[in-house]
Amino acid sequence: MAASPAKADTLEQALLALSPEPLASDDPRYVDLQKGRGSKPLDRLRIILQAAVHDETQFAKVVFTGHRGCGKTTELLRLEGQLAEEFTCVHLFVEQSLLNNYDYTLLFLWLVDELATFFEEQLKRPLSKHAVGEVARWFATVVAQEDRSVLKEIGLETEAAAGVDHNWFGVRVKLMAYLKSMIRGSEESRRTITRTLQKYSSDLLEKVNLLLDDAHRTLAGQSDRPSRLLLVIDNLDRLPRRISEPLFFDNGDMLKALRVHTIYTVPVAIAVAPRNIYTVFPTGYTLPMLKVQTSENKAFRRGLDALRAIAFRRLDEKLFRTSKPVNYLCRKSGGSIRDLMRLLYNATVSALARGSSQIGMPDAEDAAKQMRVDFERLLLDYLALARIHVHKTVLPSYRVVDHNEMESNARETLRALLENGAVFEYNGDGLWHDVHPVIQDIEEFRKAVEHVKTEGG
Repeated sequence: MAASPAKADTLEQALLALSPEPLASDDPRYVDLQKGRGSKPLDRLRIILQAAVHDETQFAKVVFTGHRGCGKTTELLRLEGQLAEEFTCVHLFVEQSLLNNYDYTLLFLWLVDELATFFEEQLKRPLSKHAVGEVARWFATVVAQEDRSVLKEIGLETEAAAGVDHNWFGVRVKLMAYLKSMIRGSEESRRTITRTLQKYSSDLLEKVNLLLDDAHRTLAGQSDRPSRLLLVIDNLDRLPRRISEPLFFDNGDMLKALRVHTIYTVPVAIAVAPRNIYTVFPTGYTLPMLKVQTSENKAFRRGLDALRAIAFRRLDEKLFRTSKPVNYLCRKSGGSIRDLMRLLYNATVSALARGSSQIGMPDAEDAAKQMRVDFERLLLDYLALARIHVHKTVLPSYRVVDHNEMESNARETLRALLENGAVFEYNGDGLWHDVHPVIQDIEEFRKAVEHVKTEGG
């Protein structure tokens, strides 16, 4: 891997050092955050996967969730490094352009292409021409039933009419590129492909597993890496709810039927769904936010120390006029690593704009103000947020009489607030929620808190 950036000792360097990209497993900027989180989900996940090595007939399927920005990808990359002697790990990022309309058929189509490309380009050990060719032939044949233009686009229309036997391995790249361009190109093309593939769900699953079986055989023929394959399918936590619930609940059995050990990242709001995700995927873990305070509103020193360590792995301490600005920004991040990076970045810009070589409290406060204004633009329900802050959970609205409707309203409120980052989930001795610290500085929120405390609810 490329060398990580050196610790910044000027504010100009700090702007580059504060990029929020995930860290590779051996990146020296990594900080062990388990004590700050109050739980050890990654240790448990590692134990589960290491145990799976001893069962050749079963494949582990794990769902992994947590807030965006809490460090899931960094921790998963770290885990893959720890499992390097047991598994050949393949970390795949689902393309952002595909996420607004997504289902298991598109995931499988994408997986076939990514897997073949990984073995060919990264491992330099291409999968067998027979397996890849068989899968490519099936995709082209099935899709061509609905849209004959696919054969023309990949240059096989004339040969097909003449009954020529094709080199399907050779056309795989062109075929997959064409199908993916159709998926990205229009809603109508995407719907056509998904409807077509859904008609042949069993055959689709069989073809994907055919390629996975060949991947395991290819690895078994090598002596320099483990023969067991572990797929980490990342970015699925960015799926909108209308897409994620059908994918993981309605078609979870299809995802579990892949003959490969797999970790799926899922949206944090999935855990709030009325249907229990763990009835579909028995094994799942949540990566909680770092705690900046306890559920009793007392400062949580281990969490704050961990956040400070993250900052000082990237920035020299001399860039802060005193310890107050960095301590303040750590508290205002709410334990979100992404938000900490954003706050530090904006504070750095503020200091540079003032012509200063150090970050002071005015810069830290300006950074928090910018984030606070961004939340104010969301037109938040401050009364609901106040209840969460006071009670550390979501209480059903007292304005609704029907109990089932109250529960539904509470779930919908929590889902929305988790998705937009206004509320964070924490755990340790127990599960609880709280409002993002910068929102707590909004005047309307403070008034709502007083109302809840005095009027109840």
